[in-house]
Amino acid sequence: MAQRMESVAPPGGVMVSESTARLVASSVVLGQPEAVRIRGFDAPVTARKLLRIGPLQELGPRAVSSLVGRRWEMAAVEGVLDRSVDGTAASST
Repeated sequence: MAQRMESVAPPGGVMVSESTARLVASSVVLGQPEAVRIRGFDAPVTARKLLRIGPLQELGPRAVSSLVGRRWEMAAVEGVLDRSVDGTAASST
C-alpha cells in the first residue's frame, strides 16, 4: 500500500492511507481526506497528504523507539552513514 500511496503523491510530497493517518495523527499535520485512484483497487481510496511533522517534543512516546533484534541492520546503516559523511560512496548489494 505504501508504494501505491507513493505513486499518487505530488512531487516531493507524501500521501498516507487512512489507516496510517490514524497511527500518526498525533505526530504530524495532515491535509484533508481525498479520494485517489490507485492500481489494484476498483474504487477510489481515501488518502491524506502529509503537510508537516510536529516538533520532537510534541511527537510523544511513539517518536523514539528501539529496533529490537536489529543490531546487524543498525550497524550496516550506521556504517553507510559514516562512509557517506566522510565522502565515501556506498553501493547497495
